[in-house]
Amino acid sequence: MSVAALGMGLSGLASTAGVDLGLSDGEPDSPHSNTPLLIPMSESHVPDPFIIAKSRQLNKRVSLNVGGVRHEVMWKMLETIPRSRLGRLAMQATTHEKILDLCDAYSLVDNEYFFDRHPRSFNSVLNFYRTGIECFQNS
Repeated sequence: MSVAALGMGLSGLASTAGVDLGLSDGEPDSPHSNTPLLIPMSESHVPDPFIIAKSRQLNKRVSLNVGGVRHEVMWKMLETIPRSRLGRLAMQATTHEKILDLCDAYSLVDNEYFFDRHPRSFNSVLNFYRTGIECFQNS
């Protein structure tokens, strides 16, 4: 169930918890919610680990934006390979710093994580997570 489906956006959850998500005073960078992306330079708006954990609890799915191409997957699928970058993102990235060690930027409001990588081969990566079988596309 998404945050919006519960009738309380992540912004409302954050304000209830007294946490500033940094959703104002900035250039809107996210193409989906027009909110600033959380990147290393925006340290003044670091979300609390409680907000990060709540976001994961409320969203069974996550958007992975690889080179501008969005892929929506289940967090549970990413947990199947716990020592991979995506597995660590799903299971161990509970703070702003840990998340940014694994991806280039993220938006908790959009539940989207950004990777500055070439998008072409990422479908093969996701197929490996789904099937456990290596099958890389020739290009």
